[in-house]
Amino acid sequence: MFKLRNILFLLVLFFWVFQLSAQEISADLKNANVPLNGSFAIAIKVTGAEVKNYSGFPEIQGFFKKSITTTNTVNEEDPEGYEVIVIEQTYAPIREGRFTVPAFNFSVNGKSKKINGVTITVSPAISSNVPEREIEETNTEPDDELLELVNTNKNKPFLQIIPSKKAIYQGEGVIVKLCFYLPDNYQNEVQFYKLTEQIPKIIAAFRTTSCWETDFQLSEVQTRKITLNKKRYTEYKIYQSAFYPFNDKPIDLRPVAMQFSVLKETNKPGPFGVKTKETIETFNAPAQRIFVKPLPKHPLMAVVPVGEFTLKEAIARNKAVTGQSIRYEFEVAGNGYQGSMQPPATLESDLLDVFPPRISQAINKSESALRVRKKFTYEIVPLKADTFKLAQFFSFVYFSPNRGVYDTLFSEYTLFANGPTIQKTLTKATITDWYSENIALASSEKTALFEENNHRYYFNIALSLILALGIVAIIWRRKV
Repeated sequence: MFKLRNILFLLVLFFWVFQLSAQEISADLKNANVPLNGSFAIAIKVTGAEVKNYSGFPEIQGFFKKSITTTNTVNEEDPEGYEVIVIEQTYAPIREGRFTVPAFNFSVNGKSKKINGVTITVSPAISSNVPEREIEETNTEPDDELLELVNTNKNKPFLQIIPSKKAIYQGEGVIVKLCFYLPDNYQNEVQFYKLTEQIPKIIAAFRTTSCWETDFQLSEVQTRKITLNKKRYTEYKIYQSAFYPFNDKPIDLRPVAMQFSVLKETNKPGPFGVKTKETIETFNAPAQRIFVKPLPKHPLMAVVPVGEFTLKEAIARNKAVTGQSIRYEFEVAGNGYQGSMQPPATLESDLLDVFPPRISQAINKSESALRVRKKFTYEIVPLKADTFKLAQFFSFVYFSPNRGVYDTLFSEYTLFANGPTIQKTLTKATITDWYSENIALASSEKTALFEENNHRYYFNIALSLILALGIVAIIWRRKV
């Protein structure tokens, strides 16, 4: 008979194998024909599993890596609630011509997928007001501290913690980056040193107990050209995360130290010219403090999201008969913390029945921003012939840090209902109408989705049985 630890090992192995089988990877290579001032992108789509790690994107001759974005979307139609994750690497061309992206392997969570290559044609730049030289580099608006470091370090490399803001409101997001800056005219060769050992320590150094954190989960060091004080640098972004303070205490970011390998020329001749010597040098990024301002007094100050938000809504139809269900979507997008974006406030009424919403969300992590979209899908049933301004029933209160005021997003739709008055408690006819409409809308799509992902269904059943057997074995072992 298997020992208990063997059963547990098989259970873990079984779970891991089926988790990988549920994971699906696909790729989209966009814009095979681009102008010199345009861009080419490789988008990797992952479904059926959480992305814990992934390999880097390939280098492309004639291009440099410009930016990377990650979008996480919860598919509300998926009965298992799996996320759809899209990781997109954007490339900018350096010169005109035809370039080949060879086939490459891209791995997610250890599972590899072969991506077919493509030929890219780079044509002359399209006329614009942007000088051509800016195609190859990014001009930023750095803060005074970063400019001071450029002046202090002269033509030497340096490491810096860069918050997007130095003062924020409680609950407002701030993006924090750790970057290494290497001057183009630096005479020594600098390389990363034991990066896989240093990264976990760097991430741990940024941990704080006073904030919610959303890690950008960089899979590789991101590189770009940048101009600071009319001097050209290569910026290496090593870490990036968004912090949302849940109190008004300052966010204190501890100093960070990193080791780099520096190859320096010596006066001694070597077999192939001047001899070089490797030294391990430590670069230090000083501590940073971000001040947090308390929110103005408000009855909802403890629960409202903080950020800039917009509303997008849709309704199946604006004319209905009492007792019939109508689908209504209330979608909020902005730069606030996703956990604080709760469903909009709904008004209880004997005139309109509002069912709890289905919620889906998408998180987009780009070069310098994190944006969240949350969609709340309602089924509403008019109970009396009347004209309903939905602004009276659906509202989303938030605090705008840019304006320093509380604001509210209201629906702009009006619903016109006719028919006999219906009691608040659902009748059999009302329930039948509601389910009939939704089954008609979703039946074919649900069937197709089940046929596509039925291995998840059987996997969950098998996993439940194995867990039950494991528990029985543990209880039996204790009794014996």
